[in-house]
Amino acid sequence: DIGVTGVQTCALPIWIAWTWCGENIGNYSELSTAGALAVESEMFNETPPNDDHRLNILTTQGTMVGVDVLFDPAHGRLWLTEDFAG
Repeated sequence: DIGVTGVQTCALPIWIAWTWCGENIGNYSELSTAGALAVESEMFNETPPNDDHRLNILTTQGTMVGVDVLFDPAHGRLWLTEDFAG
């Protein structure tokens, strides 16, 4: 959930040149837009020292972002993934 640099691996397409990347993953029990917004709100409202998701959202190193939302009704979960690169 924290940004990485150097030779570490991020799940980014090979055509994206990056020197920094970060990833946020969260889930929620409400399978709706409101559920996705709740996950994002929880990440954004984190407080130090446990605010790695918030730091990824606010970084100036990340100039690209990809977002994916998965509805998993079999398990009653909404999954939100954010990948950042710069």
